[in-house]
Amino acid sequence: MKLLSRRFLPLCGLSSIAFGLPALAQNGQSHPSIPELKVPNAVGVNIHFTDARPGEMKMLADGGFRVVRMDLIWNETEKAKGVYDFSAYDRLLSQLETQGIQPLFILVYTNPLYDENLSPYTDEGREAFAKWAAAAAVHFKGHKVLWEMYNEPNGFWRPKADIPNYIKLALATGKALKAAAPGECYIGPALSWFDFSYFEPCFKAGLLNYWDAVSVHPYRGGHPESAGDEFRRLRLMIERYKPKGKTIPVLSGEWGYSTKGMSEEQQAKYLSRQWLSNLSNRVPVSVWYDWKNDGTDLQENEHNFGTVGHDYHEGRNPVYDPKPSYIAARTFTQSFNGFRFNKRLALTSPNDYLLVFSKGDEVKLAAWTPTPDHEIVVPASAGNFKVVNYLGQTQPDVKATTAGLKLRIGDAPLYLSPTTTNEVLRRAATWEAQPLEKEVSAPTAVRQGAQTIELRRDSPPLMQRSMLRVGTQKLAQETQIVVANPLAFTVEPSVTGKLLVRAHNRNGVAFPGTISLTDGGAQKVTFAEAEYEKTLEFPLPKPAADGSWTTKINFTGTQPNDKVETTFRSVPFNAFSRLTPENLSDSFTANSDGDPAVASKQTLSIIKDSAYAAPEGGLVMSLKYHMSPGWKFINLQPRGEALAKVEGRPRHFGVWIYGDKSGNLVRLRYSDSTGQTFQPSGTAIDWTGWKYVTFPLDSTNAHWNGANDGEIHGAIKSESLLLLDSASQKESAGEIHFSSPSWVY
Repeated sequence: MKLLSRRFLPLCGLSSIAFGLPALAQNGQSHPSIPELKVPNAVGVNIHFTDARPGEMKMLADGGFRVVRMDLIWNETEKAKGVYDFSAYDRLLSQLETQGIQPLFILVYTNPLYDENLSPYTDEGREAFAKWAAAAAVHFKGHKVLWEMYNEPNGFWRPKADIPNYIKLALATGKALKAAAPGECYIGPALSWFDFSYFEPCFKAGLLNYWDAVSVHPYRGGHPESAGDEFRRLRLMIERYKPKGKTIPVLSGEWGYSTKGMSEEQQAKYLSRQWLSNLSNRVPVSVWYDWKNDGTDLQENEHNFGTVGHDYHEGRNPVYDPKPSYIAARTFTQSFNGFRFNKRLALTSPNDYLLVFSKGDEVKLAAWTPTPDHEIVVPASAGNFKVVNYLGQTQPDVKATTAGLKLRIGDAPLYLSPTTTNEVLRRAATWEAQPLEKEVSAPTAVRQGAQTIELRRDSPPLMQRSMLRVGTQKLAQETQIVVANPLAFTVEPSVTGKLLVRAHNRNGVAFPGTISLTDGGAQKVTFAEAEYEKTLEFPLPKPAADGSWTTKINFTGTQPNDKVETTFRSVPFNAFSRLTPENLSDSFTANSDGDPAVASKQTLSIIKDSAYAAPEGGLVMSLKYHMSPGWKFINLQPRGEALAKVEGRPRHFGVWIYGDKSGNLVRLRYSDSTGQTFQPSGTAIDWTGWKYVTFPLDSTNAHWNGANDGEIHGAIKSESLLLLDSASQKESAGEIHFSSPSWVY
């Protein structure tokens, strides 16, 4: 439960928030190889070659890309033990430096000379990898290479993700690289998405003593601005573990959107907004994935991440067909060439973006919103502005008055340049940038004049404003006040008929307290330092006549007002308990989907075999299936609006599943009022017996159709009871059972 909604508290004058709160060190000097927050230095692209085709590197540079990320492949550069050949990368570096492009080389992956071609797991393998990496750093010393420790080890580590072995390898590599080439820039861990359960062990193990920046791949189905909260959480985690006095920025090392799931124009908007929103989060490197399409199949996701088409046109200029995303990259870098990101100015809505860029006394603006088009007022002195859109198309000039500039914005960024010196914007550019966030320990009261805001452990970030008045204009910056010791709860039933209450101590802070449930008793708890979760058992709440139940969780600490209250309500999936063998086919259907050329057989039934008795004693449905090799999934869909209807806005969907250890994935689908479909990723069925599985119902899920913006609009409805996906695309046959599906609020 949220104690308070997002709110804005004005803070007058030029000072930052005046509560005596410790501001994070965000203005120190990072490693000299890390670019400034400057265009085009801060933006780049992934490539997959060492030898560019004629005209290719020039076209890439003309697009404004000034960082190139490329694999430095271990097994291709050490084919005999201790003998290194970096000649292919010498050629690549020469091409890059001719165009003024900085290399980001990824130290990857395995080598058949060591550890059976698995990711290094022995002392010998780790030592060999570290010596090879150090040799590379010495070989390319002084060329401002960013050396990245592996690529997505939470996914590409062989045979499977292994945090302790990654840490051992990263530490060995860091020590060797820094000893051999102490001035080189070492970064990591290049995780796929914000995997905080992976980041934190790395930081705790001391890798921030060696890493000069933390790299992450913020892939998501939703819009680029949605990464802001995760960037903030990562910055705060770095701040807790970094060596004192060291500045360690976050780099967006790989992130793109495929035009298989969206239009080329939408991809172009997302490229522009990704780079802009990353800059607003003070991310000094944003690498777009990918330079060119990897194939020509428009229906294959991996083929369509590029900024240019797949086919090379020898002797032609340009040598590739530019997609709108290439035009967007070129427009952004040309529009702001030589300008530094200065700050974001706050507008009335937190979803409206106004970014200030400066170069000497010159000021330019970028403005957009991920929400529907509407008018904003930009603080500005009277005067004219030139406007171009994200594709470089000139828009009609706009004119500010003494009351500011009225401007209509939408999801396509606009770039504005005043035609003469604009005093309000000049003052905006010279105003000191405020910290993005500050941490406080709850419970606490934040005072501002006559207002007092109580912050608890479960309080969301509180947005506060610093204000600057220039004549009749008011300028604003925002700083988020973040609780440093948050506590949250989730619930699920257990196989023994109890209610499992999980207390999530996200930052691993030590504290004691008492957790109690309505009519369920109380239990004392003590979190030790670096203890992140506790699971407690309570009686399962007594259900109402319709099968729903409600409970309130209360936490009470040892300090006055240290309280958290969270209410959960579980509502059964419509009419599931009333299913019978006779009405099953009228209520649900098992639809074959995926590649229509791939055959499958699937049968739904209701079973009463006591061997499969459900933990909560409810009705059990069975799905028998056979899927031929290839892309195939089976969607269990409700028939009719009544069954598909979902009350309100649940937090998640939960269901008991009796697994068959097939490795197939269970997923879910639901849609919003615009027809936008969401698909939570689910989990692999790697178990037998009953297991309770939950699916989050939020904007982090993959999405398509309708508004296609990753935000849930209006009421939702169920598009599946479950979806079974043939994960390996091999032949698969089995049977799963499920029971007691419910929406949890």
